[in-house]
Amino acid sequence: MSAYKDLSGLFVRSKVMKYQNGDLSAIDKVLHKHSLTSVYQGLSYSEALKKIYQSLVINYQNEYVIKNEFLNRYLAPNLAGTDSIVLNELKMGPATVDLCFISESSCAYEIKTALDSDARLAAQLNTYNRVFNKVSVIFPLEHYLKYKKYGDRANLIAYSDEGRVFETIGTIKPNSAIDVDSLMVFLHTKEYMSIVSTYYEREIIVNDFERFNVCKEMIRQIPFDELNILVLDAIKSRRLQVKSRRINNFFFSKEHNELNQISLALNLNQGAGLDLVHVLSNSFVD
Repeated sequence: MSAYKDLSGLFVRSKVMKYQNGDLSAIDKVLHKHSLTSVYQGLSYSEALKKIYQSLVINYQNEYVIKNEFLNRYLAPNLAGTDSIVLNELKMGPATVDLCFISESSCAYEIKTALDSDARLAAQLNTYNRVFNKVSVIFPLEHYLKYKKYGDRANLIAYSDEGRVFETIGTIKPNSAIDVDSLMVFLHTKEYMSIVSTYYEREIIVNDFERFNVCKEMIRQIPFDELNILVLDAIKSRRLQVKSRRINNFFFSKEHNELNQISLALNLNQGAGLDLVHVLSNSFVD
């Protein structure tokens, strides 16, 4: 189990950022530590990471594996040819949403693996339900009795077969209200100003000190159906913002799908993703 934990650490942000710069020593260290160098010797680092990931899917379904499999099998196929976006690790006050899918509605996904506790789940769901149209909890099928009690606050999605099969086993009606106080924490300044100016059909001129509270009270007056559409459009516009903050959901590769979740976490565009693959594919385990 210690070896799998170390192997799973090869897919974290800090390590992959080093791979981008050509530093693959972290992989060598883990392979050497667990006497695995000979197993992967002669393979490209891309091939080695693919085999490592496949072993994790079977033996160590941590959050990275389940998020990656859910992304590959459930969310990514719905992105092609649409203006939908996926957001990763989205901060909402004290809570952080594991994955968000923004399309014709807003969907928040909280992922619980067999290694996780549900101690904070009730509070997390309460926070997410204030803003998102739909909220889902993803959990191991064998833990259904543990998560069944949350079925009145979230859709229940169970995974089985090492995270390869995701099955919806309980659904609730979408939320029909948005808590504006929570929404204002969630939105960027340009987004809530855009919502106000679009709905009221005029530019909002207000000083920086008063802007937040003025916009909040104006948004509070917008009917839910219209506000919901404006919120969805505002969040989708994040993919069009300045290059440094743009949402990139374009490196969802079938050939290198073990890297899709970390590519999302690092917000890699297609070019950066392909550069990463080039580094990994042209260096070999010695």
